[in-house]
Amino acid sequence: MRQKTQPERTIPTIFGTLKAGFEFTTQHGWLIILPFLLNTLLWVGPRVQIADLILTNPAFSEQLEVATALQPDGSAEIVTTFIERFNLLTLISVPLIGVPTLYSGIMPESVPIAPATYQLVDWSSVGLNILAMLAIGTVMSALFYSLLTRLVATEGVNWQDFGRNLFRTIFQLALMFAAIILILFLFSIPLSLMAVVSSLINPGVGVIILLMGSVLLMWAVIFLSFSLPTLLFHDGSPTSAIMNSVRFLQHHLSTALPLLMLLFLIRSLTNSLWLSADDGSWLTLVSMAGHAFVATALTASLFIFYRDRAVLTVAPQSAVISER
Repeated sequence: MRQKTQPERTIPTIFGTLKAGFEFTTQHGWLIILPFLLNTLLWVGPRVQIADLILTNPAFSEQLEVATALQPDGSAEIVTTFIERFNLLTLISVPLIGVPTLYSGIMPESVPIAPATYQLVDWSSVGLNILAMLAIGTVMSALFYSLLTRLVATEGVNWQDFGRNLFRTIFQLALMFAAIILILFLFSIPLSLMAVVSSLINPGVGVIILLMGSVLLMWAVIFLSFSLPTLLFHDGSPTSAIMNSVRFLQHHLSTALPLLMLLFLIRSLTNSLWLSADDGSWLTLVSMAGHAFVATALTASLFIFYRDRAVLTVAPQSAVISER
């Protein structure tokens, strides 16, 4: 008697994965609500600024004058403009693990209503505000990525299980964010010191080392790109999630790297499109909805790529989506 064998599962191509991400977001369109609301908040919400605190600092003013004298090409003015337009509220989209947003760092120049502006006057309030923004952003990230992971894995959400594990996910994301920042910080310290020392001997060598350090730092970020999927699919520790992200990308570098480049390219081009269409009127909400849809689809593509290559084909029993 011939034994029936299940057909081998075909892993989709990069473009197939990208298509699956957009189809997934079309099917679960309500997932774009959180990115859309966050974009709206950063667009017309309050401006929490530190420009007065920095620009009135004598040490900064002195450094700015030196920089202007050494580089009279307008670089100092660019730095000043950035500080004047920087909105601390944008940290609510936590770097590297936050809900994707259209506005990052600086405030939009024109809005249909006059937003409230708050100038922080001391560094203790700056620190408290940063911690508050990161804490709120981590909660939002836990909501967004937990829902996305469960839908990618099972096409459904067990709300009781979701609520029971939400606080654990928040804590895991906070620890992983701290670990990633620590890794990147420790990674950049020796490179920065080498660049400074080399610049004192030969400025050209210092610039080369700085460029090489930037490339190495970019590769470090690339190898950490799958930390969120590895954490949420397998419910491990943040440290093991980071290590598994590195191992996963090493094993699938030939396909993962082109995917990451494609996602970055699409995200950059569409963000430029949405920002260029921002005329300061309420019609900008259409651009924000478009950004929320595309950003969610690209994020879903990343999670689908990981699911197809690490969860379904290697260890389906270890997925976090299983009932606990």
